[in-house]
Amino acid sequence: MTVIQKNLLANTLSYAYAPFIAFACFPLYVKAMGMEACGLVGFFTILYSLFAPLGAGLSTSLNRELARLSVAPDAARDMRDLLRTLEVVYWILGLVIGAAIVLASPLIARDWVQPERLTVEAVSRVVLLMGITLIFQWPYSLYTAGLNGLQRQVRLSVINILMLTLRFVGVLPVLWLTEPSVETFFMWQAASGAVHTILLAATLWRCLPAAVHPSAFRRQWLRTVRGFAAGVTGISLAALVLTQLDKVILSRMLTLEAFGYYTVATMVAMGLYVIIGSVSTALSPRFAQLVGLQDKEGLKDLYHGGCQLMHVLLFAAALVGALFSREILLAWMGDLVQADQWQVVLSLLVVGTALNGMVAVPYALQLAYAWTNLTFYMTVIAAVALAPLIVILTVRYGPVGAAIAWVVVESFYMLVGVQLTHRRLMRGEFGRWCVHDVALPLAAACAVAVVAKALMPADLSRPMLVLALVAVGLAALVAAALAAPRVREALALWLRQRGGAPQDSAKAP
Repeated sequence: MTVIQKNLLANTLSYAYAPFIAFACFPLYVKAMGMEACGLVGFFTILYSLFAPLGAGLSTSLNRELARLSVAPDAARDMRDLLRTLEVVYWILGLVIGAAIVLASPLIARDWVQPERLTVEAVSRVVLLMGITLIFQWPYSLYTAGLNGLQRQVRLSVINILMLTLRFVGVLPVLWLTEPSVETFFMWQAASGAVHTILLAATLWRCLPAAVHPSAFRRQWLRTVRGFAAGVTGISLAALVLTQLDKVILSRMLTLEAFGYYTVATMVAMGLYVIIGSVSTALSPRFAQLVGLQDKEGLKDLYHGGCQLMHVLLFAAALVGALFSREILLAWMGDLVQADQWQVVLSLLVVGTALNGMVAVPYALQLAYAWTNLTFYMTVIAAVALAPLIVILTVRYGPVGAAIAWVVVESFYMLVGVQLTHRRLMRGEFGRWCVHDVALPLAAACAVAVVAKALMPADLSRPMLVLALVAVGLAALVAAALAAPRVREALALWLRQRGGAPQDSAKAP
């Protein structure tokens, strides 16, 4: 099994475990704390997303530079100094951001969120705890990026699975045995988040090669990465307007309870990032290495294999999510009224997230070449042109309008960004991408999902509904895999190897 395949498997388990635990525990959180409290959990997600772009440039720079340096001779000191330099900056940023949230907690509680049962004082205390939680969780992204860049993704996945269990499952007995409040929830998140970050930091430092000189803060590393980091940060900040503006408006418009249900729909749609994150994270370091080695044929081969793998997995899951949104909500929450009310929102959110996933591999290729201009300018143009549309749709149509805005934004990136990426970095490969990487697996998965939707009985019990959805997803996955040439070749090679046949020259994605 190649390093990429091991990392892909580890990433899939880790990325899949996070939403699995969240989905399994969320109804228990609702039962213990109430939907209004869970709306505050969704609000914390918004807060984290608002500030995440400020560190995106540094973490992405660490990922790329460690991947590049890992195949360079005598780079141990540079790798350790780079981490120390970015680590210092990252922690300072986290402290400043967390302190700002703590100081603003009374204002946020009084003038922004819309509690009905919780008091303003209680919400203020919760927001204060959010600020403390963010301080400790903030550097998590830096250390994760470093381990990904070193391709220590198996080790990272083991740590993440253990710590996610502690954070999401471990809080349940605390809520049951003490006070079942959202304040208790965030106290636990702050403590477990600190342990998680410290463990990742220690692991990353141990994975770096030993150096004669102790690690030191070196300003020249900031000068080295500032152009690339500034580009990624600019992309992230502009994208923030497009991806979070609707949620910020909804958090002000809706009651905390209604916003909690929007959070439920968002959680289901974001489950697609199990696939998006797993594949793109496994590919990114190898892209950077191949660019550094100037292996254009190897890069082209890996690119198409990665795109087909991404789309096979993504289309099967997205079609089930979009066509069976009502059944998913009913199977998960068991509330027919809410399932009917939120199914359209969920379907649109799933479609938009799938479009985002189609851009992920081309974007990883851009980062490998340190080419941030395209996505930056596209994001700025989209922010200027589409932000007013997002506001209008969200204010006028509420959650449905917000979901439509998500689809519009991601359609722009997919239709324009992918073509321009091929024109510069993968010349002559756009037609192959459209047919082999997209059209064939999409058509096969769509045929299976549409037929299954027409044949799905309307009176299934919740357990049978879950089994039916899994069966449809697996059938769509098989159909898409058989339709995608590179994935089909990789599966045939794997079956021959399991049967003891000699290996041929086919390459796995």
